[in-house]
Parts: sequence; structure tokens; C-alpha cells
Amino acid sequence: MKLTISLVALSIVLAGSALCQEPPPTHEEMQAEMKTMDERLDKLVIDMNTAATPEKKLDATIAVLNEMVAQHKKMRERAMQHMEEMHRGGPGAHKHTQE
Repeated sequence: MKLTISLVALSIVLAGSALCQEPPPTHEEMQAEMKTMDERLDKLVIDMNTAATPEKKLDATIAVLNEMVAQHKKMRERAMQHMEEMHRGGPGAHKHTQE
């Protein structure tokens, strides 16, 4: 079980590194990504709720928590990236003009 948690942590770190190098996603890409994330979480919750043994239920619950943490971190990273872009006046920034 410790190996599973370590592998999830490693994949979160690697995903975070990859996010820093990619251009910001479009609105449609973000919606599709969020839908995929929801579907993945829904599947894990079904697995958790239908687990046959206490051990399988525990493993499934850990998988749900790990997924929730990974998704939270990913969305927070995206929000921070968006805020930085707005601060720099980059893509997605709302420019105000004086008339």
C-alpha cells in the first residue's frame, strides 16, 4: 500500500512538472479535462461503494482520496497560472482601457 501511495505522489509531481511547460489550456480543453476528472472520480467512488471486502474498500477509499488530492492540486496550479497570466497581462488577462 505504501508503494501505491508513493507512485501516486510521484505521478502528481511529474504531472505538475509537465503542467509548467505547457501553454495554458483553452476553455473547451479545460471543460473536457474537468469532465474526464469527474468521470474518473465517479468510477473510483463506485468501486469504493461496491468493494466486496473491508481490505478492498480501504484500498478503494485511499484511491478516491488520492484522486481528490491530485485533482485539487491540479486545479489550484491552473488557478495560480491563470492569476499569474492576468498579473502579467498575458493570455486570458482582462485589459481595461480608459476613454
